[in-house]
Parts: sequence; C-alpha cells; structure tokens
Amino acid sequence: MSHSKIPQIPKTVYNQTLTGHFGKFGTGDNAQIFFVQTGLQPKQLDKVSLVSDIRGSEKWQVRDLFQREVDDDRVTESILPYFQDPNRLKFFNPLTLTFLPIDEEFPHSANSDLKVLKEHNITEGDTTWTVLEDEGKFRFKWLPDTGRYCQLEWNDTNVKLVAIDGQHRLSALKRFYDDPEMSQVKSDFLSWTIPVVIFGVMAIDSSKNLNTILDSVRKIFVYINTTAKSVNSTRQILLSDESITRICTQELLQQSHANDCEDDDAKKNNNLLPLLFFDWRGVEKRGRRVPSEASVKDIEEIHNWLQVYIIGEDFSAKQETAFSIDDPSHPLNSAFKKRALTQAESELVRKVFGETVLLGLSHLLNNFTPYRNYVKALRALEKDKLQKSDHARHAFAELRFGVHHGSKLHFKAIRDEKEEIIYDILDIKAEHIGGLVELDIGMRGVVYAFGKLKAHYESWSKSSVTWLDYSKWFTETLNRVYDDGWFNELNTEKKKLRRHITHSLTGSVRNYRLEDARKALGALLLTLVAGYSVKSPRRYPSEQQWIPFRTDLLDGTISSTLYAEYRKEARAELKDKLEYMTDPKKLTTDSNAIAQERTADHIASLIDLLEKI
Repeated sequence: MSHSKIPQIPKTVYNQTLTGHFGKFGTGDNAQIFFVQTGLQPKQLDKVSLVSDIRGSEKWQVRDLFQREVDDDRVTESILPYFQDPNRLKFFNPLTLTFLPIDEEFPHSANSDLKVLKEHNITEGDTTWTVLEDEGKFRFKWLPDTGRYCQLEWNDTNVKLVAIDGQHRLSALKRFYDDPEMSQVKSDFLSWTIPVVIFGVMAIDSSKNLNTILDSVRKIFVYINTTAKSVNSTRQILLSDESITRICTQELLQQSHANDCEDDDAKKNNNLLPLLFFDWRGVEKRGRRVPSEASVKDIEEIHNWLQVYIIGEDFSAKQETAFSIDDPSHPLNSAFKKRALTQAESELVRKVFGETVLLGLSHLLNNFTPYRNYVKALRALEKDKLQKSDHARHAFAELRFGVHHGSKLHFKAIRDEKEEIIYDILDIKAEHIGGLVELDIGMRGVVYAFGKLKAHYESWSKSSVTWLDYSKWFTETLNRVYDDGWFNELNTEKKKLRRHITHSLTGSVRNYRLEDARKALGALLLTLVAGYSVKSPRRYPSEQQWIPFRTDLLDGTISSTLYAEYRKEARAELKDKLEYMTDPKKLTTDSNAIAQERTADHIASLIDLLEKI
C-alpha cells in the first residue's frame, strides 16, 4: 500500500517588496547608511508601523526608547484636518523609515549588533543585480547602470518597517485611510503617493567596536530632530550618549525601568523606586508637556540633582572627583582631556557610574523614610489590583510605559481602571510624601547635603569611602532628622527654626531654587545630619570635629541667610513709622541692629536644640 507524501510548502524568504532609487551615505562611526527613496500608496500604509506598535518595545532600555508618544490632539486638530481639507494644497517631507528585527519572545532582539554586509552580485534571468542583504530580514538590490533602480524586499515576520521620523504624519495618514465617513474626500487621497525614505545601517569592520542597531537608529533620530524641531528636554536627557550627566540620569532611571520590566516576580526588587515615581516619558499634548499624574519627580529634576549637587557639569573637576578619575591611567582620563565621549567611552561612563555614585544615590532614594513608605504602599496597591482584575495589568502598563496591549474590546474598562489607580496613587503620595519632601525645595536640600557631605565624611574618617557605604551612614542619620520633625510643616518648633531658611514670615516658600540649597535648607541639613550623627553610635564626626563644622555653617552660611531676611523684615516693620520716614540713615542703622539681634537669637536656638539631641 502506497503512502501519500505531505507536499512541501514553497519557502518564501521575502514577502514584501517596493521599488525606488538606491543611494548610500558616507561612512562614519564604523557604520554606513544605505537607503531607497520611494513612495507608498495609502493602501500600503499597513506595511509601516510605529515603534510603539512593536510588542515588547516598551521594555527596551530607557535610552533606546527614542520615539516620543504620539500626540493624538496634534494629529486630530492639526495634521488630519490639513490632509482632509479639499481646499488646501498638500505637501510634506518624506517619512523616514527603517527596519527593526522583531522577536516577541526576545524583545531586546532589536538591539543586536550591526552586521557587516558585503556588497555582491546576483543574476536573476537576464538581469544582474548588486545586492546588500541581511538574509531572511531584508534585501536591497539595485541596477547601478540604470539610475540605480532598486527593488527592496523584506520579510515582515522577521522585521518591522517602522517610522523613525514622521510618526505623527503616519498616524494621521492611517486614520484618514481607515475612516469610513470620509468617502467624499477620500477619492483624491487614494491617488496620493506618500514620499518615504527607507534606510538600513551596516557595520564596516567587524574587528572594531560595533554599534547596536538601536544605537545607530537613535543617533539618526536625534540628529533629525535636532536640526529640525528639537526634541523636548526630557527626550534630550534620555537619548544623549554624549553628555555624562544625561547618561547618568538614564542609568538611574534604567534601574527602575529594568526592575519593572522583570517578568519573574522572584527577581523583582520590590524595595526599588517604581518607574511610576518618575515623570520620564516627555508626553506632549498640543505641543505642551503633560505631567504624569502618578509621578513624584520629573526626569529634568533628577538630572539637575546630579549636575548641580552630586557629579557636577560635564568634564568638570567635580566629575573627576566623583568618578575617581584623578589617576592618569584611568580609562576615562582621555575623554576628560578631549571633553568628548566615543561610544565605547559612553558605555564606560555607564559602568563607572553604576559601580560608584549610582549605588549611593539609589540607596538614599530607596531608603529615605517617606520614599520607602511610598514604595511599600504602591507595591501593595499594585499587588491588590492585579489580584482583582487583569485590566489592572494593562492599566499599570499604560501608566508606566504609555502603552498597553490589551484588547480593544476592553479599552474602556482599562481606562476606567487606570483612572481609579491614579486616584489611589494620589492618596498614597498625600499620605507618605508631604511637608517639605513634597516640594522641590525639600529634596533639593537633601541631595545637596548628600553630595556635599561626602568629602567632609572622608576628611573626618581620614579614609576614602565608597558612595554606598557613605550613603548608608548619611541615609540612616537623615531618617533620624526626618523622624524628629524637621520636614514636617505641622511641627511648630522645627518650623519656627526654619523661618527665613525655607519659609517667610507669611508662610510662602523661599530659597527653593537649585542654587539656593547651599545657603539655606541644604546648609541646614548639612548641620543637622552631622549633628545627629555625633550623638549616634557612628564614629564620625567626633565632638572635636563637629564643633568647628557647626560653627562654620551656623555662624557663616546660615547666619548670612538669616541676617538678610531679618533685615528685610525689620525694614518693613519700621519704614512707616514717622521717625524713620524722615531719616533713612536711622532706618538702615536700626534695621541692621534688629536683624543682628534676631539672627543671633535664631542661631542660639538652633545650637540649643542641637545640644539636646
């Protein structure tokens, strides 16, 4: 008895194709761009995706999330009406597209290294083509002697053709095509040829440092958006690999991003600041920033902490000290001399920061009492929500990443769940992050003191300490200061002693700018942390080290701030009295005397309280 064989299905390597004009750019950074200029019919728009459409792309590393979220209001109110208006002449720049590898099981596959692609010839019938091919993904084949006519082929199960520039135009075009109510004006639209440039990137020399695909695409995106409309400050911080402070900000954020992307709950650190803590996505509506409702600090503020208080300006002496780059043999020494970073040096900055400053700063933020309590409550909320509804999982994903992959049938339920979660998070913030900590001035004072006190601690101990060991001492003592009511607006004794340092007589916040911390709350917290530590089991500072340190801050920095404010206060009290209205010199003399007396009393009260710790 014969058996029928199952017929083999012919293997199709490439299932999508376009034709156009081929070109190449000059080489640089051990890579080269090659491209096709072509056009798409509206019915071909489904060949092109947004980066956010790639499942798992939200779990890419922070610096690779180069595409900002689509501003639907901009699409609805500006771009789409322009396309749909039959009385307006239409023109726009070509969409910039490229190929990204996709593997839903391994979402980071898009960030593999660039490949060296060898130009070669193939013959098909009577035609000989010149070819650049990433086999199984895409193939550019062109005829050099016919105006570089090109056939572009790709396999859409292995790569996505995505928009790198023009995603708002692409979104509007897709909506126009899908709108069944626009039949009267769509006949003209269906005849359009939408201009596009589709590029690929290849490595030149495999023996040299290789960029990843996303590194290269990100750099192109940044260049396009810098020479045209610059991306907003949040995106600039997250995308840069040339600024040390921005790279370090990315690494702090990436720590929380990677933790919240962890699928294995056993590996997730529930004590780490959640991604929801940060307003990091740079969302815009109608061209204006829209803060994340659930966030505590925006990424610009975090960047400013690092730049102003901890590691200093790019390539500064302060950065050399922070990273211990004083040794000429340090691998970053040459970068500081030339004040520029190669790609390899950018990666080294990430490594050095991750092994030094990041460990200390992360310990502070994760263990400072109000933030630690906030994290604990937020993790408990998430656990409770996820146990009750699968909609919550998608709602949390949208809050974190700006995207979820729930079914369209459940969009309303997910949106309602998201709104409920936001209200719950606002309640958690109100309960655990109040007083000075809620305001910018509070953490600016904390981080200033954290950055400034390390050198003093090393001087007292006569030894070099790691950022983590230093942070453990600082954070433990800071929490004693916090528990003693120094950040509490309801603690009248401490609030009175903060008068003219953090608040005016009328209760308005003062000295809150970044540079003000050194003369106001930051200086006070330097005094308090050192003072509380003297009375703790910790060895440093000793009583002998503490007295001159305290005197320098109280009689110098803090006294100057108090005197300036008490002088203004005294002048306001005296200036309308008759004896001073005719004698400005007496007004100045008496105002100065009152200010000196009140400042002395204030400093004496601070010393008295410190002695009682």
